[in-house]
Order: sequence, then C-alpha cells, then structure tokens
Amino acid sequence: MEYLEIIEIRLRSSAIRKEGSDCWFWQKHKDRDGYGRIKFRGEMSLAHRVSYLIHRGPIPTGKCVLHKCDTPDCVNPNHLFIGTQADNMADMHNKGRGNMKHLNKGWPPHAAALQAAREGKS
Repeated sequence: MEYLEIIEIRLRSSAIRKEGSDCWFWQKHKDRDGYGRIKFRGEMSLAHRVSYLIHRGPIPTGKCVLHKCDTPDCVNPNHLFIGTQADNMADMHNKGRGNMKHLNKGWPPHAAALQAAREGKS
C-alpha cells in the first residue's frame, strides 16, 4: 500500500460525519484554534491541508487551504479550496468571523465603528 493511501485511510478513520452536516469532523489531536493535526511526512501538519493534498493534489507554495463551511476541524475535501492569506482574511471578514481587536489599533479609520457594530453597540 502506498504512503498516501495509508494517510487517506487515517484521515477517514479519524473523522466522523454528523447527521445534518456534510462536514467530516476531525476527532484526533486539534490545535488551540480547533484545527485538526496529523503526522504527515514526519511532522505535524494541519489535517485539512493534508486532506486537500490527498484528494485534490498539491497546494501551491505560499497558498492557504480555506474552508467553505467555516468549520476548522472539517477535513471534507469538498469543503476546501485554495486561496491566499488575503483571501482568507477577506473571507473571514465577509462572513463576520474572527477577532477584530487588531483593527482597534487605528487602521482602518473606521475600525472602532466596525468593532462596535459587531458587538451590537452601534
């Protein structure tokens, strides 16, 4: 059996599907942000990146693997797509996710208003 076939079996056996969701929820080790971690080629890697590589092919250098489903522990390759870090930040902003405290450092000029609106204080 090829190494990538073994990793694919490990991926599938380490994730579960829940009724009402198409996500494959990672059940093994997760980092503090909730992303699955798997040993791949001798080092710990993000499980969703490994899933993309196994099912879709190589990840271009410097690119991110993003989640359409916004579920950090999902490893379903149908929920994953390639983008830049800027794409990732725009996706996070457009979907109203993430911590916007970094914006309170004065840029953009309307950062405080954005944060207040997110917190329902506008």
